[in-house]
Amino acid sequence: MSPSVTDITIAGAGPAGLALAAALADRGVRVIVVDPEPDAPWTNRYGAWEHDLRDLDIPVERRFPRTWVDVGQGRQVLPGAYTVVDRGALQQSLRDRVGPALIAGRAVDVQHDPNGSLLRLADGRRIRSRAVVDATGRGGLVATPRAPRVFQAALGRLVRADHPFAPGEAALMDFSTAHLDPAEAAGPPSFLYALPVDAEHVFVEETSLAAAPAVPLDRLAARLDRRLDHLGVHVHEVLDTERCLIPMDVAPPARGRTLAVGAAAGWVHPATGYQLTRALRAAPAVADALVAGLDESPDHAAFQAWRAIWPTAERRTRALHDLGLGLLLDFDSEQIQAFFAAFFSIPEPSWRAYLDATSSPLEVAGAMRRVFAALPNAPRTAVALHALGRGPALLLGAITPQSGGAS
Repeated sequence: MSPSVTDITIAGAGPAGLALAAALADRGVRVIVVDPEPDAPWTNRYGAWEHDLRDLDIPVERRFPRTWVDVGQGRQVLPGAYTVVDRGALQQSLRDRVGPALIAGRAVDVQHDPNGSLLRLADGRRIRSRAVVDATGRGGLVATPRAPRVFQAALGRLVRADHPFAPGEAALMDFSTAHLDPAEAAGPPSFLYALPVDAEHVFVEETSLAAAPAVPLDRLAARLDRRLDHLGVHVHEVLDTERCLIPMDVAPPARGRTLAVGAAAGWVHPATGYQLTRALRAAPAVADALVAGLDESPDHAAFQAWRAIWPTAERRTRALHDLGLGLLLDFDSEQIQAFFAAFFSIPEPSWRAYLDATSSPLEVAGAMRRVFAALPNAPRTAVALHALGRGPALLLGAITPQSGGAS
């Protein structure tokens, strides 16, 4: 069987893979996207702050002008609007730009030589190209430093119900625990994420922000049921169920001929689980690097693209975010409420910078210093001890304004 031939092959037709494929197609590059189910609609909901959609052509399904959190001190309204992405429209717009180059198949391995790469599919088909990109989410084609051990888990339901959530008002994080017995409240913290559709429909989700091992989904479902009962939400019908298990500690892959984007590249934000806007914003730069590099050689293209996927400054920022992820794992419900109370008390530009994976190390370190100063004594001591345990280099990056400049 003769292999198909193209310029770039991308394994995975999720947002990161399709965004890169669309950017390459816009530049006249021949691209093939391989996915086990290339025609399957995206099933996960994607939320984003309206602020983070700047300069991005992302269709919005629903906008929430008022967004609040409850971290044990009652509801606190946050500045800025929150949005739900129109996933179907976004998927279709990217598919339209890619064209007919989507094929069904599961990539199993890749071999490289000086002139290009040969991707093998599970059914024996082969695709010859000058570069291969892993956008599968699981990173099966790229060498990863370690298997993930920290996961965000979420159990969500779109329900028809009598509910108390006001139209246009999103519950971003409700960490209240009044509905739990003491034993359950002492377990891994979780919060409610609620997005009302109208007076009779609402999407509700119980989320464990980060845990090792992952909090079982059935445990989150039970917590969600108890929470809704406590809130007086009477569910008449479950219209859709969403199950999420997101690896939070996937390290940036080492440099190699097989590239990775999206979750396979460690683009998931270690403190939020988000990566959609990062993937869409990075796609043009990665495409430009591939195009320029291929003028010289496949090896040079892989190197240039790797630098665009993980610039030095963003790797330093990621090290600071990993420090924050470790804190989340250490906190119980009371500590995490105190942490987020401090987090949302600092100036808005500072906490927004922390939530942006592409912020400079200096901006992220500044946010960490402000949160540290705002914490009560007990959790502040816990933060200091954790940072010391991670080593002086990361602690220095978190607390000194001279550290972590962009390169």
